[in-house]
Amino acid sequence: DLAHAASVAAGIFYLVLGYLLVRGIACRATRAETGEFLAAVVIVNTIACGLFILHQGLHLPIYLGQSNITYSLGGQTISRATTFAPMFNLLALGFVLAKRRWTPPWLVVLAITLLAVLVSLTRTLLIAAVLGLVIAIVARELSRPDFGRVARRVGTIVLAVALVVAGFIRLAPAYWSFLLKRFGEFTSGSGVQVQNWHLRAIHWDAVQRVVARSDLLLGIGFPKAGSNAVDSLVYSYSSDMAWLPVMYRIGYLGLLLVGLLLAGFMARALWLSLKPPEARRELCLTYFITITLTVVMSFQMWTFMQPSIYPMGLWILAFVAAEALRPAEEPGLPPAPA
Repeated sequence: DLAHAASVAAGIFYLVLGYLLVRGIACRATRAETGEFLAAVVIVNTIACGLFILHQGLHLPIYLGQSNITYSLGGQTISRATTFAPMFNLLALGFVLAKRRWTPPWLVVLAITLLAVLVSLTRTLLIAAVLGLVIAIVARELSRPDFGRVARRVGTIVLAVALVVAGFIRLAPAYWSFLLKRFGEFTSGSGVQVQNWHLRAIHWDAVQRVVARSDLLLGIGFPKAGSNAVDSLVYSYSSDMAWLPVMYRIGYLGLLLVGLLLAGFMARALWLSLKPPEARRELCLTYFITITLTVVMSFQMWTFMQPSIYPMGLWILAFVAAEALRPAEEPGLPPAPA
């Protein structure tokens, strides 16, 4: 029993250990090196977005394997290969939107990322992308409001979004019709999309009833395999909501603590984004947008609780912690302009 509990709890250990390791590495990097690293990740993710668009949008055989979700609309099969979706779309959105100046190359990155978001047909991800656009405009003006800059950024975003949507309609008109149908089902209160949310509620209620028999406040811990009716199902249920395994393991107190943890790092990143130098502002606004969008997506997918990448689950929090420990004027570097 102890060995089993240790093996199950290993995921949480890896989560914390990964955070500490990433924080240690990030603390030893300069602000410029951190920015270059994140830029490299975003560029690689953009390449992945391009391949994803070709595979799912144009149906070119880029990846091996079958689509894991299929729908039928007007006699046409709509395929969704979520297993092939790029991993760092949220970071890419945060990184580009946080920049003080949007140069043409980064606008291309933004457009490709937004097109991949549309092609994914994931409603929650699309809502998160829109939220990221709003946050980028509002948060950027908190310290030094400038109406002219707001107007330029809004105009640029509207133009970029219009071009992306027009390209998507041209690229995959059936997918656009299906996406509108998904939103229509949600607002009408019926259809597959509402059933998906209802299924999440059913899973949550089933797990909650089991936890309530033990301790709803502190959770069920790490029980022996098969010791209750939902233990073997928590893994699959968790793929639809990151908060479900938290509630199962450490109860509602754990939900509160994890929520406060994320809120604290979001607040810290936002606060640091209001302070000079500009390099700090851009990095911390990137972190704030990425964490916020991760919280939104946590109600629809694994996010920080994905078992296959537990050591990297809290990596973005580690970067925030590293920036909080980094002085505004880094030793050995000339003073940065405010």
